[in-house]
Amino acid sequence: MNLETFTQRAQQALNTAAQLASSRRHPELLPAHLVLALLEPQDGYVAAVLGHVGARREQLQADVEGLLKGTPRVSGT
Repeated sequence: MNLETFTQRAQQALNTAAQLASSRRHPELLPAHLVLALLEPQDGYVAAVLGHVGARREQLQADVEGLLKGTPRVSGT
């Protein structure tokens, strides 16, 4: 995948998602990591769209966090 073909915001979201997966010791980058990365900025465009349709960003974040709790983790060096 050539990240240079993506917009700067898309690149940033993918990088943030990869950092989330890594910091949680998840062996692979999942769509849920990307969803969390997109939900992270409270003043971002995703938060604005969710607010416009009446969705609660915090609840969505909690739901996605719940999905990731069952994700296997890498241990060791």
